[in-house]
Amino acid sequence: MNLRLLNTTLAVTLSTVLVACMSTSTKVENVGEILSNPDFEVEMAKAEIMPAASEMSGKRTKVVVLPVRVSDASEYEIGAKREITAMLENGLLGAGADIVDRSLTGKLAEEIIAYEATGQFSDAGLDVADIVILPSISNVQVDSDYSPPSTYTDDGKTKTIPARCRFEGKVSGNIRVYSLPELKLVEGVPLNGSTSDYEETRRSNCPISQSQASMLAAKATKDGVSDMLHKVKKHLSQTGYVREYRNRGDDHLVFISMGSAQGLKPGQKIQFAHKFRFHDEYTNTTTITLAPYDFSGIVSDYIQAGSAWVIVEPEALNQLKQGDIAKTHFEANSSITLTDTIEDSANLIMGLLSDN
Repeated sequence: MNLRLLNTTLAVTLSTVLVACMSTSTKVENVGEILSNPDFEVEMAKAEIMPAASEMSGKRTKVVVLPVRVSDASEYEIGAKREITAMLENGLLGAGADIVDRSLTGKLAEEIIAYEATGQFSDAGLDVADIVILPSISNVQVDSDYSPPSTYTDDGKTKTIPARCRFEGKVSGNIRVYSLPELKLVEGVPLNGSTSDYEETRRSNCPISQSQASMLAAKATKDGVSDMLHKVKKHLSQTGYVREYRNRGDDHLVFISMGSAQGLKPGQKIQFAHKFRFHDEYTNTTTITLAPYDFSGIVSDYIQAGSAWVIVEPEALNQLKQGDIAKTHFEANSSITLTDTIEDSANLIMGLLSDN
């Protein structure tokens, strides 16, 4: 590889890491002044449909993650099964859900499998949670490819690339999300992940140990779950309500009835919506409709157990009403951490250096 190209690649990669370190600020300067000074309080109109007092408690969603179902058993599946369970449970906990102990779910897994086959189910065990997650793996594959040694010329010098093996792990399956107690399938999310690794070798058959294969399967599973986890999280969105609005210059803060007890953390994105009654003159019926606002907010550093202050866009002023809905929102790849970004970047750099 040309050294100039390598240096350029390194610069771009390091820039990616630095961008990953940056996020929208969750800190508000001298927040105590905003919250304690009545001059910064904005008078809010009440929502057309106000929440009941019981709705303000911020109930957490109870979730059961059932054992991973494997339709095509392979010797590499252990790593994949462990990774998918761990990532789902950790991701859902981070979304504010309560994970129900599987030992308390009785024959719930059998009930769902029977329901999928026959469309029939009993009521047994359907009151243990609000949501059931059934992960399935249809295929786990580990392959290898041998590259013989080769040479290339860089600035008039001949350089050698050692013989090496490329190992690739792939996993495919799906995640089914059911709502209880009606046992309704609300979404089936495809799971597809892959990963690869390189290793210098003197053996063209590219042998791989059971532990290496299991690790590749686990990394492929991590890749797949990271890509689709936000689709599962959206069914666990926690709901609170707008209670107050504060404005000081460019600072706009909204007080909501959700906090750390519902899994909120600084930087969590919040979407807002309002309920209203819609009357259809043709059918002479009235329905309650939910309409989202075209602005959002992020949770600030100021969080308590059952409440939090959210930094909102200026457009929220004079639009939000007391009693409007505040809901957590999860975006694609929101589960990928800075550690993952640095690790992937480091692996890329090492691969480039080994080729140089």
